[in-house]
Amino acid sequence: MTVTDLIEQWFQKAKSDLNAAKTLAKLKPPEKDIVCFHCQQAAEKALKAYLIFHDVEPERTHDLEKLCKDCGQYDDSFFKFLGIGKIMSKYAVQPRYPSYFLNITETETEQAIEYAQSIYDFCWVKIFPDSSVQ
Repeated sequence: MTVTDLIEQWFQKAKSDLNAAKTLAKLKPPEKDIVCFHCQQAAEKALKAYLIFHDVEPERTHDLEKLCKDCGQYDDSFFKFLGIGKIMSKYAVQPRYPSYFLNITETETEQAIEYAQSIYDFCWVKIFPDSSVQ
């Protein structure tokens, strides 16, 4: 498997999470905590794809702020996502467990989708500048 194949697989998984988030957001009522979880996962996978592009084995972390900092070592324009990374990192683990209730608004859910899409698109363009976003 080539590095490009691996990167594309990370983006396929990220796109799957993003599509799941968008589908779950349309439910009445929307599954807000799970939508945000999938958004966090999509962003995480896109950032990790960017690190792989730079021959870096991504750390096993769900901390998007840290991943943005790691990506920023190769392109400082990633630092613009630090605030988003901090917001979205809270969606990584807690929403998966029944003992944790995350009071997420529909506005936050919509923002999470926008944030995840922007990180996904940004990473894609940084890796494949001559290709339209998948």
